[in-house]
Amino acid sequence: DKDLGYAAENTLAGSRLNARLKDTAGSVAVFTKEFMDDLMITDLNHLLEYTVNLEPDTNAWQAGDGQNPMITGENLLNRTINRGLAASQGMDFFTNITNPDPYRVGRFEDSRGPNSILFGIGAPGGLLNQSSKVAVTHRNTANLRYGFGSWDRSRAELDANRVLIKDKLAVSIAALDQE
Repeated sequence: DKDLGYAAENTLAGSRLNARLKDTAGSVAVFTKEFMDDLMITDLNHLLEYTVNLEPDTNAWQAGDGQNPMITGENLLNRTINRGLAASQGMDFFTNITNPDPYRVGRFEDSRGPNSILFGIGAPGGLLNQSSKVAVTHRNTANLRYGFGSWDRSRAELDANRVLIKDKLAVSIAALDQE
């Protein structure tokens, strides 16, 4: 809740506590919701264009072995690599089992290097963690966004927050329709 525009102040990625980024010894980059909204980032590959040393894993290491990675299920998630080493993807610092999509994400944190010492899910290349959007209890908000593009691309996003009991209880809904 202390993120202001593109600037983030705190992270959990550098320790198990909510620490200030300037006090974190690890190399951590934070991508805020405002940053992703302003650049219309709608998929992981677009986000990776703005990271340091992270890139999509194109399975080039599998070339010529005769196996189809789609059959073995290895390509169900967009994987990332950092300086040639596999990087983990997480959601709220748990192993992520779905592809990240910014419609349901509050921010991304790129923690480079071995992170498994802290959380137990980090690969040698680091961890790209997505933090879920959370409901805010002080005001109602609603956002509707529509985008279109090449090859009949169509994307509609809904992000709504409704306060049920002021400063105590709220509900947040994030929905996506994309073709």
